[in-house]
Amino acid sequence: MEPPPDGTPTQKELRDGEADHDSRSDSDPALEHRVATLERQVAALTEATRLLAAALEGTPLDPPDDGDTVLTARRAHELLLLPPLTHIRPH
Repeated sequence: MEPPPDGTPTQKELRDGEADHDSRSDSDPALEHRVATLERQVAALTEATRLLAAALEGTPLDPPDDGDTVLTARRAHELLLLPPLTHIRPH
């Protein structure tokens, strides 16, 4: 049987792909570790972004340069330098 001309997978290709996916999805510790690492990295980026946004927001009543922005930027930078296996706890 010829594959469809538009590149759509055949039923057999779909079945074979599902079998491969099923055998990998239930117990792949390396994949689970990679996903957990990525989740922690995203949490660190989120926290760093939140800190920077809060420092830069300010209000019209804030003094022009109170130094908080510099300290917050340093804290955000430190968060980004943490090793990827470090757990980041949300505030």
